[in-house]
Amino acid sequence: MIKLMDYDNKYTCILDYGALRTAVTKEFIATLGIGGDTGDQAPCTKEQLMVMCSKLLCWAEDYNLRWYAADAKAKDPGKSYEGLFCIVSGTYSIQTALGEEGKHPYLNINTAGQGELRSGTPQNFNITYLQTEGRGRCYTIQTMDGKYLALDGMAVNGSRLITRSEPYRWYISNGSMAYIASMENGDQCINASGQKKEDGTPIIAWNLSSTYDTGNMNYKFIFEFAK
Repeated sequence: MIKLMDYDNKYTCILDYGALRTAVTKEFIATLGIGGDTGDQAPCTKEQLMVMCSKLLCWAEDYNLRWYAADAKAKDPGKSYEGLFCIVSGTYSIQTALGEEGKHPYLNINTAGQGELRSGTPQNFNITYLQTEGRGRCYTIQTMDGKYLALDGMAVNGSRLITRSEPYRWYISNGSMAYIASMENGDQCINASGQKKEDGTPIIAWNLSSTYDTGNMNYKFIFEFAK
């Protein structure tokens, strides 16, 4: 594993990101907390290898995210590129990719605490990057008064985007147009219901695979970094 990651640093990472990651060492692997017998002479089991690979991939994704955000900000601190391609902790407005460029309706929370589209003045949300786990990056999204964005009930087709007092974990993809999926059920992402963009259009969860296959844009969102 150390040799593979060393190769990745030298021949892959620098091409993709323009910089090397921290070297993977025996000491670093020890911090991953792999269970079972990890002595120098112990045979490595299939389960240990699977856990180690998974944790290393999560570490690499986390490292890349933080490096890319810091690098983009350093190159042009006057522009918030980290809000366009990689989401780090901060305050953002969120708009649907539906509609004309520059006129995309915003994701807003109405007076009933439900997510909907609304044009005009955007609402801001505090997004907190927690860590990289399992299938990818993990976040919470809060209104400015501290309520957490969540799905109403189970994460299934049609679940309404609501607010609640307890934290709810989301996955946010990278790219200039990202999708937001439930960490409870990773195949459920939020989207503008019925591919509509009119004010008041409900924001609901829907099956990512079926949405993606149709080429629709109602599950894509644009993050604008506020601070």
